[in-house]
This record gives sequence, C-alpha cells and structure tokens, in this order.
Amino acid sequence: MSVQDISVKEKLLNSGKEEFLLHGFRNASLRRICSKAGVTTGALYFFFNNKEDLFGSIIEKPLTLYHELIQSSIRKETADLSTSVENEEKIMRFLITYREECILILEKSTGTKYEGFFDEYRAMVEKVNTDFFEKYAPGRADPDLIKIIVGMRLQVYLEIIHGNYSVEESIRLAKYMACYADAGFSELIRKLNEGN
Repeated sequence: MSVQDISVKEKLLNSGKEEFLLHGFRNASLRRICSKAGVTTGALYFFFNNKEDLFGSIIEKPLTLYHELIQSSIRKETADLSTSVENEEKIMRFLITYREECILILEKSTGTKYEGFFDEYRAMVEKVNTDFFEKYAPGRADPDLIKIIVGMRLQVYLEIIHGNYSVEESIRLAKYMACYADAGFSELIRKLNEGN
C-alpha cells in the first residue's frame, strides 16, 4: 500500500468516525463520509467492503485492547482485591483515550454486529461480580443486587465518558469511585456474612 493509499484510508477512517458519531451507524451516509474525505465512493470500496466494515475498522483495535485490559484486570483483582483502584485507573485511562470509539460502540452501533456489546459486557461484569460475591460471601450472592451494583458502576463510566473531563480529572474521579466501591463492597460482604 502506497503512502497515498494510507493517507486516503486515514481520511476515510477519520471522516467515518465523525459521521458515525454525529449520525450513528444506521443514519450515516457513505456519500457524506467520502465527500468529507475528498474521495469518491469507489475509493471507499478499495479499502472497505461496506459501511459496517468501515465502522469495524474504527472500533476493532480499541475493542480488542479493551477485552485484553478487562481480562487482565479480572485476573489481578481475583488474585488480589487490593488491585481494584489500580485496575480502575487503567480502565478509566483507556476509556478516556478511546472516548469516541467507546461512544460509537455503546451508543452508535445499532444496525451492526456490535450493537449487543453493552448487553454482553454487562452480563460478563455481572458474572464476575457474582463470582466475587461467591468467593467472599459463599451462597449469598443476590442476582438482583448484583444487577443494580453493576448498573451503577457502568453508569459511572458513561458519566465520565460524556463529561468531557481531562484524563487527569477522569482518573481522579475513577480513583474516588473505586475507593467508594471497595468500601461499599467490604461493608456489604460483612453484612451478608452476618446474615443481615
């Protein structure tokens, strides 16, 4: 691929990201994407099979990196609960670094194979939390309570992503939220183990 081809591809990716952020996948126009990139629609098909392939090319790398980060965080936190604040900082740094891609996956992917990502992610986080509860309060994991706790945590992420905070401010907020969550988890485990 020539330098010119790379430049055209980058323009299409950037233009596509802007278009998808503004209009979502379903309402995005390939014509507008190509016009903004300064190329014909034929040029787009030189690099991408279709609109969904372009969308996937924008989010696949961050999505893969996020899966790796989450799996690493789960392993660390399962082995040592005290790593939760450090893990939360890494997750928040990632979410802010890839803020636009996160918004695309979470809110703009209707009509793509990625549209179920949030529900799948939520189910995975609920399972991880259930495993934590079973480890620290065997037989006392309440699925409804876990669903609410996970919903609150995911809402924090969305608030920070949409808050347009700096990376430093986002990380500061995430650290405080991790401390808050740790204290709440510890107290909740104590109550569950007391049978209250």
